[in-house]
Amino acid sequence: MKRIIAAATISFALISTGLPSAQATLTQAGSMMPIVVSFDQKTVTLIPPSSTSPGKWTFTAANPLVATVIGDIATLVGAGYSRITAVQAASGAFNTVSRVTELTVTKGVPVIAKIPNQTVQFAANTFTIPTPSSTSNGAWSYSINGASFATLTGNVIKFTDGGTIYVTVNQAATAAWAATSLNFLLTVALIPPVLGTFGDISLNRDSVTSITLNPPSSTSTGAWTFESSDPSIATVSARTLSPIAIGTTTISATQAGATPYASITVTMKVTITGTAPTVSAWPAIAQPFSPTSTKTFILNPPASSSPGTWSYSSSDPSIASIAGSVLTLTKPGIITLTANQASSGSFSPVGPITTTVTIQGTPVLTSLTNLLRVAGDPDIAITAPTSASPGAITYTSSDSNIVAINGSSAKIVGAGTATITATQAASTYWLSASTTFTVQVNGIVPTLGAFNPITIMADNTPIVIAPPTSNSKGSWTFTSSDPSVAKISTNSIIGVKVGTATITAVQNPGGLFGQSNIVTAIVTVNPAPIPTPTPTPTPKPTASATPTPMPVSSSTPTPSAKPTVAPAKLAIIKVSILKRVVTVTSTLKTVVLTIDGKKSALGKHTLTAGKHIFLVLQGSTIVYLKTLIVK
Repeated sequence: MKRIIAAATISFALISTGLPSAQATLTQAGSMMPIVVSFDQKTVTLIPPSSTSPGKWTFTAANPLVATVIGDIATLVGAGYSRITAVQAASGAFNTVSRVTELTVTKGVPVIAKIPNQTVQFAANTFTIPTPSSTSNGAWSYSINGASFATLTGNVIKFTDGGTIYVTVNQAATAAWAATSLNFLLTVALIPPVLGTFGDISLNRDSVTSITLNPPSSTSTGAWTFESSDPSIATVSARTLSPIAIGTTTISATQAGATPYASITVTMKVTITGTAPTVSAWPAIAQPFSPTSTKTFILNPPASSSPGTWSYSSSDPSIASIAGSVLTLTKPGIITLTANQASSGSFSPVGPITTTVTIQGTPVLTSLTNLLRVAGDPDIAITAPTSASPGAITYTSSDSNIVAINGSSAKIVGAGTATITATQAASTYWLSASTTFTVQVNGIVPTLGAFNPITIMADNTPIVIAPPTSNSKGSWTFTSSDPSVAKISTNSIIGVKVGTATITAVQNPGGLFGQSNIVTAIVTVNPAPIPTPTPTPTPKPTASATPTPMPVSSSTPTPSAKPTVAPAKLAIIKVSILKRVVTVTSTLKTVVLTIDGKKSALGKHTLTAGKHIFLVLQGSTIVYLKTLIVK
């Protein structure tokens, strides 16, 4: 406090005596803060106080043993205290001023290079501690601990055995630098002994009760000890090994250090075996995989004479995973299943045993669109269905006379409807699958000639029906409106009784031609002629007798029945189809209904799928004739 007051007094005196005249401007200057730095900093830039004068500042240090000043740079010389004086020269109307502050320099922390951990061979006998580099010039000293086998003289360590020595290096403090130290470990490495063979052995549990362990030969005289890693498999007492259970254990043999040789440990594997069980082959497994199939099943292990527990693993759990003995299927594929049987009693473990599991997927083929074509259209390039299977796709046609298949091309051959089946062949782990679509080919309507009226006799004689002329080669279907008058037998008509009936003819699709329009003809059935009786031979007359001629009978045909005149008002027929039920109604109940040539009653009729010919007669007039398709 006295120094600060004295400095303020001096500063005030300088300011008082420095006033040049009554018109001089008094310089207003701030104060300087105390400066505290470490010796490590080497230099300090002095910052002058704020001032209203532009005059130049100069600095001086009171203690050159602490710092020297050139310009505004103070160079640190040592630790301690020095007063720094800042003087501002007079400038123009401004008078000179000065300010004082304190510079405190603390001791620096030396920067010392680290010494890494060191290793020295026992044969060297001594180790010289290296002197690290340091920014301080303090004196060095050394110490060791944790090693009864080592002594220190100066910076030289002498040792009589192997081991680890903890070394401390100290640097003393100086006027400018603080004290410091560092540590490192020195390892004295003994000579590793040279060992002979200590090989793996295998023992049968039922044949050997114990064996004596012999250590490997060694260049060291150190004592040996033995230890089993798994006493549940084999125990070791001193040098006696006793098998306990089937399995494998590691025997560690450790030789104690014996100067100049270090301690060393070697191991061998001891396998305790048992009787090998009899195990059958493990057959390959195939399981279906589909949306409706079971996704898990219990594995049956190979048959074994051992009761040991089986464990399993899957080569690809993304296809099929195993938990215990339950195999869970995830997707089609092929995996390798591995089975191992644990030892049990006197039986040795078994494995690995492998088998192949094929998860056979049922591919789902994409649907194909039904097609409608006209006779004469170009060939169809079939778009193959897709599925997850790589199997090849082949095609077949239900009727090659309508659509013929050539590879993946469908050729239009004739009119009608054919079902095309796309079949995907089975592959590595995919089953075969198929899908179908239809190709309906509309044929050309045949051009028909006249269907002439037919006259036959009621004599039950089949008469071949002459169909109309046609540019189609399709077969003909005939039906009779009244089989009690005239009935159809294949392509013939048979007169049953006198009367008239209507014959309906339809030409079926053939080749590129579709079904023809319906045509009709009236069949007239006349009475059969009365047969002429065969005359009976008469006795030869005598000469006197005059023969009486026998009257010859003759039959006169009954005139044909006249066709019924069509009524003035015709019946209105309605036909409706619901699935396979066809309903026929009429505004007049006197009409005659025939279905496929058979007389039927009005109302509901359940029919088979396919084409059916419906004919309704009112008298001899056709009021309804149509071929209907029942699905």
